[in-house]
Amino acid sequence: MKLKLAVIAKTALLSLVCSVLSACTTTFSQLDGRPFGLIDSTLYPVQVSKVDGRSYSGNPIWVEPGKRQITLLAPPEKYGRLGTEKTMEVMVGNCERIVFGARRPSYLRAAWEPEIVEREPLAGCKRKADALPQS
Repeated sequence: MKLKLAVIAKTALLSLVCSVLSACTTTFSQLDGRPFGLIDSTLYPVQVSKVDGRSYSGNPIWVEPGKRQITLLAPPEKYGRLGTEKTMEVMVGNCERIVFGARRPSYLRAAWEPEIVEREPLAGCKRKADALPQS
């Protein structure tokens, strides 16, 4: 009987510790430069090349919520060889997927502006109520 109570007590203590630790974990958000369904002819995909000065390769990138400096790399114009980078400040919320794009008036021109194409909740992620983004 005492052994059974000890096992139950240990199980209860373990589940309490796990629930406390899960409450402290940071939820991550996703930054992506590949908009789905490019319908607009002036919108181009980008690569998220840096977050807060740290270089990344590939998409998507997982980051912690908060104010972030995002550097985007746009592809070159039609006859260009090198892409260009631009940096923007973004408030990233918990469990959020942010899709970026490059708004270019013409595919022949190198000039472009970074743009947030889409912001949506990240599927399968539980957002904490006190961690919503303050735009």
